[in-house]
Amino acid sequence: MKLLNLLFALSLISCSHLKKNTKGNVIFFHPDGMSLAHWDLGRIITEGPDGLSSWDKMPNMAIYKPHLKNNLTASSNAGATIHAYGVKVGYESFGKDNGKTLKKPSLLKEAQKKGFNTGLVQSGVLTEPGTAVFATQSDSRRDFLGITEQLIDSNINILLGGGEKYLLPKGVKGQFGLGMRTDKKNLIEQAKKQGYLVIYTLKELKNIPQTAKKVLGVFAYENTYNDKTEEVLKQKKLKPYNEKAPTIAQMSKYALEFLTRKDKKFFLVAEEEGTDNFSNLNNAEGLFVAIKRSLKAIEVFRDFLKARKDTLLIVASDSNASSPALIDKLSSKKLFSLNKKINNKSDVKAPLDRQTNGLPFVSKPNKQGIVMPFAIAWPTRMDTGTGMVVKAEGFKANQVNSVLDNTDIYKIMRRTLFAY
Repeated sequence: MKLLNLLFALSLISCSHLKKNTKGNVIFFHPDGMSLAHWDLGRIITEGPDGLSSWDKMPNMAIYKPHLKNNLTASSNAGATIHAYGVKVGYESFGKDNGKTLKKPSLLKEAQKKGFNTGLVQSGVLTEPGTAVFATQSDSRRDFLGITEQLIDSNINILLGGGEKYLLPKGVKGQFGLGMRTDKKNLIEQAKKQGYLVIYTLKELKNIPQTAKKVLGVFAYENTYNDKTEEVLKQKKLKPYNEKAPTIAQMSKYALEFLTRKDKKFFLVAEEEGTDNFSNLNNAEGLFVAIKRSLKAIEVFRDFLKARKDTLLIVASDSNASSPALIDKLSSKKLFSLNKKINNKSDVKAPLDRQTNGLPFVSKPNKQGIVMPFAIAWPTRMDTGTGMVVKAEGFKANQVNSVLDNTDIYKIMRRTLFAY
């Protein structure tokens, strides 16, 4: 018996050693602007207050510290730069440190050099910092033309998102509208010459041929969502998202299928940008759609983990978009009711979001089958620097615990990818 126990212990040590020094895959999902308040709303509107969302079910968790080198609240471009490089940078940074070139490559560039397959998946324009910073550098996040060209030249295996207008010369007609590049460069043709299969629809995404070596998916003229206020969307008869474009879950699912066709490790960065934009417009209805889409993407990633034990899923945002506050009363004596309209101002006159018909929003049922009314009070239209949480699951997910600095996201992903 002692010998058996010794052999068992030795086998555990051996397995632990192999696991520690094994290179893994990483999926980094960045639902922009998502704080604990947003995730709580996601649970309430999809599963009810007693349920668990796909994000809730991820087992490893840590508090996220978002501060920059010179600011307490992160910008999207600086936060993404920290995730991509692991270095504290200034507020205006986009793959640099306030214009100063960083000494080391981004994590994605390093993965490419080591033979990994790479992918960037984005619900907004391809130039959105949360993904683009991993493959590009610029003195300004507004350099849409230069950043787009860098992306096309980056040799990423699969690149999915919106932003056709930055890929075509001014006046040239595309699938969704006229190009606006002033340098006369046709980046769609340039991509094809570099070996990219260019696709525009969900059907094409689902049916990427086995012969495709690289894929560029362009699914919208600008974003796949219509980031306007509720009033403007109603006036223009628009829905929060373009329903003909693939969702972030669909883009991610087929990106993973493509990246795993060959026996190579991979690094995928995906971002749902609508969560940030609708929050910053104080559009709760649009935000709810964006949150639901983010949770669907997490479902896709978690399903993937079941078959691929060598993969880490890490989910993190770098700011709290507009700090949505759930309220269900205007005072201790004025509780909301399901069938009674409420004002558009909170007790302290902050904007109060409700349904377009004036009634409060309604939760999914709790364990007792009761649905509950609520509204969203908006204190600001800016990002705030509190309330972010990191979640993780899968290979080496135990690295995510307690409290993490934003630079730790890079370190965790790098250790997982390269076994350092």
